[in-house]
Amino acid sequence: MEAGGELELKFSNGDQTAHMALMPHDGDRMLLELPVHEAGLVRVRLDQPGLYWFGCPVSNHAGRGMLGLVVVKGQVPVDARLDRPAMAQPGAED
Repeated sequence: MEAGGELELKFSNGDQTAHMALMPHDGDRMLLELPVHEAGLVRVRLDQPGLYWFGCPVSNHAGRGMLGLVVVKGQVPVDARLDRPAMAQPGAED
C-alpha cells in the first residue's frame, strides 16, 4: 500500500480442509473463517507504515508457508523511530 488506510482482500479455499486468515487490523487482529470450497472478503485498516504479516492458524499451516505480507509505505512517526545513528542510504553521495 502506498499509505495507510483500508485494504480489502479476497481469499478462497479450494482445499478439502477448513482454513482461516488471521489478519492485522487497526493495531489488533481480525479472523476470517474459510470453510471448505468457500471464499471470503476481509477489510482491514492499517494506519501506520510497516510490515504486516498474516497467515492461517489452522494445524500449523502458517508454519508450513501459508503466510502473506502487506507492506504499508510512508514515513514512520518521530515517536516510533528507532534511536540509532544515521545510516548511509543506497545511491546517496557522501
